Amino acid sequence: MDEEPLPGSSKGEASIVITMEGQVEVPPPPLPPETDFVFFDSLHSLELRTPEGLEFRLEPLVNTAADTATTAVEEKKDGRETKRKRHPNLRGCSSRAKVSKNSELELYCEWDNCQRMEMDMTLFMKHVEDHISQVGIKYAKKSGEKEADAEEEDAQEEEDRFACLWLSCGYETPCSSEMIRHVHFHTFHTKIKRLGEEILRETGTAPCMLGEDQRNVVPDLGEPFRCLWEGCDKVGEEWAEAQRFYWHVGWHAEEARDDDGRRRANAVRKGNRGRSRVPCQWRECHHLAPDVSKLREHLRSHSQERLVGCPVCGGLFANRVKFFDHCKRQDATSR
Repeated sequence: MDEEPLPGSSKGEASIVITMEGQVEVPPPPLPPETDFVFFDSLHSLELRTPEGLEFRLEPLVNTAADTATTAVEEKKDGRETKRKRHPNLRGCSSRAKVSKNSELELYCEWDNCQRMEMDMTLFMKHVEDHISQVGIKYAKKSGEKEADAEEEDAQEEEDRFACLWLSCGYETPCSSEMIRHVHFHTFHTKIKRLGEEILRETGTAPCMLGEDQRNVVPDLGEPFRCLWEGCDKVGEEWAEAQRFYWHVGWHAEEARDDDGRRRANAVRKGNRGRSRVPCQWRECHHLAPDVSKLREHLRSHSQERLVGCPVCGGLFANRVKFFDHCKRQDATSR
């Protein structure tokens, strides 16, 4: 017999074990069956297993209703998955858009006609990231080469350029870091265009009447994404992925929720009900939001995040109201 449990311990319980070598081992306690959730980094997945065999997978999800990074718990038992439930630690997310909360977006990769489809945003981001090593390169012409046409000689490229192979994009740049940001932005652009498509479908709104030739053209990303929230441990850090940057900035609003609750409680005790404000801590910003949800909206003015994309022309819009106005305006001009 190699080990002997101490008296009083029962099978299945965490107990001190003394081995024959005289070493004391203390196994970690099992996860209590009644545990509903744990706190974790909202940008990464986490898997847990209870002694009863229940498996839990926690992951960031794209909330198509409010377009914020929300967290869900996925319970699996005997190989079957149950309905996703929203994490109780993330509350107060609005659902003004008429898209079903539980709807999942089919995200198609259009890199050089790849057409890989993912239902999970984080998996889609990882897939597109793998394409970065496949970026095309347009080599500069040697200085000694002579062109017959003077105009072509004037337009001759003086340096190698990276070329994006996303369908109908055509973007080129000599800067590798800018190309990386550009390719990652296609993942975010794809997501919000699919969100726009779902909104049109569920609301019955007529789509935009513009041409599709600009559908996959994304904004100029010459400057990297930087968080300037005072006290942030990543302040000033450069972000290459737009979606992760937007998730990060949005989380600062959630961090302010507890502080907002304490401020409101103090205001009530002092007889100043309703006068509490949530300050924006972005560098050189003095905005005071009435609540956390308004702070989240305000933070998008700093991050330049857009919530909806037009599935036809690729336009980006700050909210669904502006998206509807865009579609209706195009519909009116076509009559």
